[in-house]
Amino acid sequence: MAKRRILIVGGVAGGASCAARARRLSEDAEIILFDRGPYVSFANCGLPYYVDNVIREEQNLIIATPELFRKRFNIDVRLRSEVLAIDRKRNEIEIQELRTGRIYRQGYDALVLSPGASPIRPAMRGIDLAGIFSLRTIPDSRQIKQCITAQQAKRAVIVRGRRLHRYGNDRKFAEIGNGRIHRRDAAARVAAFGSRNRVSDSRGTAQTWSFPAS
Repeated sequence: MAKRRILIVGGVAGGASCAARARRLSEDAEIILFDRGPYVSFANCGLPYYVDNVIREEQNLIIATPELFRKRFNIDVRLRSEVLAIDRKRNEIEIQELRTGRIYRQGYDALVLSPGASPIRPAMRGIDLAGIFSLRTIPDSRQIKQCITAQQAKRAVIVRGRRLHRYGNDRKFAEIGNGRIHRRDAAARVAAFGSRNRVSDSRGTAQTWSFPAS
């Protein structure tokens, strides 16, 4: 009897956890995970700490590598591989290797889609100017660190949620959304700027903290 083949599209929290769980449920299944990024599993909650140099080495954000998945779980992880199409009639997906450009097809018995999401970038004038970032991946955090160093940044504005708030021209930090613990933690990460930081939610309540320059 042929082994069942499980294909998983997307890694990090959703896809990588699904792959490990699938292996625990079936020791015999062939499991292949595809991700178009360079990492299969990393600590995205640690990205602000990496920006602020609390976590100094990028390598410390890596939770698992393709080699670990193969050795520990017998799971085939294919990074820099983008899934282009799904053929449901043939139970196949079409994949492109981003390093080489090669396109091939892979059959499946079960298909799991965990591609994640992209940050919302409002359709407004200036959104593509230098110095405007989204923070979702390790390369994102690397770009922010480089910008802070190159520009000697002293002010940061973080916007999250449906509303945009403006706090004037002094050195302030604005983050719009829910979750008080997360907002205060994010504000602390701007301590390296030596700025006065204001945090507000969509209800208009605000708290202000001052952090010394590190």
